[in-house]
Parts: sequence; structure tokens; C-alpha cells
Amino acid sequence: MEEQINELESALDSFQETTRRDALQRLHELAIKHGLYPEPRPYVNLHCHTFYSYNAYGYSPSKFAWLARRRGLMVAGIVDFDVLDGMEEFLWAGELLGLRTVVSLESRVFVPEFETRVINSPGEPGVAYHMGVGFTTPPRTEFSTRFLELMRYTAQQRNRELLERVNAYLDPVVLDYDKDVLPLTPRGNATERHICAAYERKAMEIFPDPASRSEFWRRKLGQSPTRQCYIAKFD
Repeated sequence: MEEQINELESALDSFQETTRRDALQRLHELAIKHGLYPEPRPYVNLHCHTFYSYNAYGYSPSKFAWLARRRGLMVAGIVDFDVLDGMEEFLWAGELLGLRTVVSLESRVFVPEFETRVINSPGEPGVAYHMGVGFTTPPRTEFSTRFLELMRYTAQQRNRELLERVNAYLDPVVLDYDKDVLPLTPRGNATERHICAAYERKAMEIFPDPASRSEFWRRKLGQSPTRQCYIAKFD
């Protein structure tokens, strides 16, 4: 059974929603049959990003709901940058598993009155992370629909402009946003974290020798010759 659970848990991170839904339903059936759910305890995690913005482990909304239920969390919440793409899936997963859930959205705002002061984004004066909490339904009005579309568009344009500047500096490690970055996301909402991961993958292609790649990053990051850069490994 452990092997079966591991396979189904891996399927929870598929970019195909039908695959995730089927895997979660089968996991829930196994959990009910074999008593795998603990009693909820007074612990919560209300701020977990999913792969709809960025999750270092690649967790989907369904995966986080499953792990939260298996660990006996009283309440679990997801939050993604600039989108509500994971909302309906997470709320459905919570209802299926008997898990209390909350959905949030996080974005960046610029506050002109504090343009010389760091608010809560280190190194970025005037920039603040801002959140909305408790979303339960998709946009119901033209205004709210267009507002969310604008948030998504603005974030992606910011990424493309960032990529142009970084490409110029990291040449010959150069990215194509559509080919190298967007495929790392299930629905095209890339973040700076995806860009960083894509640059390291591209560096592995250009500098397959770890020593050469480490030297490339050392020079680009302005490290002293006596300091070696850590080289990440990707499957």
C-alpha cells in the first residue's frame, strides 16, 4: 500500500487537473479504508504557495490539502501571487477530505508616500506585499474579472522586462521566456523563482562541467576567487 500511496501522491503534482483529481479521490478512499487520517489538532498553516505561483516542492493545491489532512491540521490555507487559479481545486479538495480551508491572494503594491522606506519587501523601498484573504468564488463581475486579468498581465510583463535585463548580464546563459520559463508552470503564472530555476537549468546546458558552471556563477555574482558557488542538482 505504501508504494501505491507514493505513486498517487506523485500524481497530485501533475500539471493535468484530471490526473490530480483522480489521484486525490483514490488517496481519500485508501485513507478512509485504512484509517490514515489523524484527529485534527490545534495547528494551522494558512500561507502555503502552490505551483500556481511557486512552491519549491512543486505542490499543487490538492497535494497541500492531502498533506495537511494527513498531518492533522485544523485549518489549511493556500496563497498565490496575483492569481486565484488554485482556488476551486483547493476548496473542492478540502470538502472531499473534511479539511477546513481558506484561499488567499498575494501581490505587490507601491506606496508613493513611503517610496524611500522599506516596508516589508527587503531591499525594495516603497514596495509592500499586500494580501486578500477568504476568496470562495470566481470573479462574478466584468470589473473583477478584468482586474484579475490585469494583475496577471502586469506580473508577466514585469517578468519579461526583468528577463531582458538579466539576459544581457548573464550572456551566454540566455533565456527565452516562452520556451524556458513558462513550461515550468501549469498555467503560465511564472514568478522570479521560476526565472531563477530556469537560469540554473540553462547554465547546466551551457556549462555541463560543474567546475566551469561554478566559476561562471562566481564571476557573475561577484564572489571572490577563493569562494566557490554551490551547484544545485536537478533531476
